[in-house]
Amino acid sequence: MPRSPAYGIASSILAVLILAGYSTGPGSAGELPLRTGCSSVVAQRANIEAQVVLDVHAVNCRGPNRMPLTQDLAVGVVAHAAWQSLQLPVDAVHVTVAASGAPPDESPSILTSDELADRFGPGPSGVVWPVSERSDERIWVLLPLAYFAAGVAMLLVVRRLQRAGVVVVLLRR
Repeated sequence: MPRSPAYGIASSILAVLILAGYSTGPGSAGELPLRTGCSSVVAQRANIEAQVVLDVHAVNCRGPNRMPLTQDLAVGVVAHAAWQSLQLPVDAVHVTVAASGAPPDESPSILTSDELADRFGPGPSGVVWPVSERSDERIWVLLPLAYFAAGVAMLLVVRRLQRAGVVVVLLRR
């Protein structure tokens, strides 16, 4: 029985969804590289002891004149951008800045939420919710499986409707 192009498209979409669900490592922090002038900024919420922190790693930070920023100035710029971009509150922000090709400092600069609020204004409001541990993140495995199951179910329904002679018309505005 010949396969329709819908099977190929659906299987490609499902493969992308499954692969996207398994990427659990830190990723780029959206607009932070543009807002800070750094070539790379990676931010990740994490539990450290009893606190929820935003762990930010930046590389090769430059000012508006494209000159490299000093360590202290780069930490301030990255902390300000991270604090203003938060959607959920955190107890602290840990900032590590490295020059291009150089190893980062041994310890990150730690700025508490009170210090950040005093320097840069209020951050996001609400309760600080702890980040779940990696071992408890079953949702990121189950979500792609749910997408896969929904896609297969939709294909089966469409196939049965085609066999029954039902014509589906989609109208677009």
